[in-house]
Amino acid sequence: MQMQRGGILESNVLTGYIACMKDVLVKYRYMLFLCLAIPVCVGCGERRLQAGFRTPATFSGTIPCADCPGIKFSLTLRPDSLFYATDVYIEGKDPEHSSFTWWGHWTFDPSGKRISLLSGDHPQFLKLVDSTRVRMLDGDGNEIPTGLNYDLTRAPEVDTLPDTVKSTGLFR
Repeated sequence: MQMQRGGILESNVLTGYIACMKDVLVKYRYMLFLCLAIPVCVGCGERRLQAGFRTPATFSGTIPCADCPGIKFSLTLRPDSLFYATDVYIEGKDPEHSSFTWWGHWTFDPSGKRISLLSGDHPQFLKLVDSTRVRMLDGDGNEIPTGLNYDLTRAPEVDTLPDTVKSTGLFR
């Protein structure tokens, strides 16, 4: 009989403890939320993708061009998953159409090695070579089989989007 009574006593103590914890959780739920949320938000101004790779970041370089000496390409990845890129055709035939700025959304694939730039109908892919270089890939996300240089190097300063940007074309 004493075992049963001890079991009842233990059960009442446990029930009282649970009720007390519920009251504490309800009373201090906002403080508990803040204690859990603050560590998550530390570093919200930057985004780490892989060891040593952080955003915001600007990458630039001169990539091959079929009918000109090259294309000066600049890409800025922002921590909010937005990007903007600028293409400047060196010695372009039509000065009016030799520079383009485009922007969109970027994602990092689960393998941690490929960045997708989403703007328009077809994504552009880049491979993360290391924390200071990315390499442009083909339309399927594969290495371009050529001896030409498609590497972009991380700039020491992040390029900021100008206050005004000339936009032409169709918008959806």
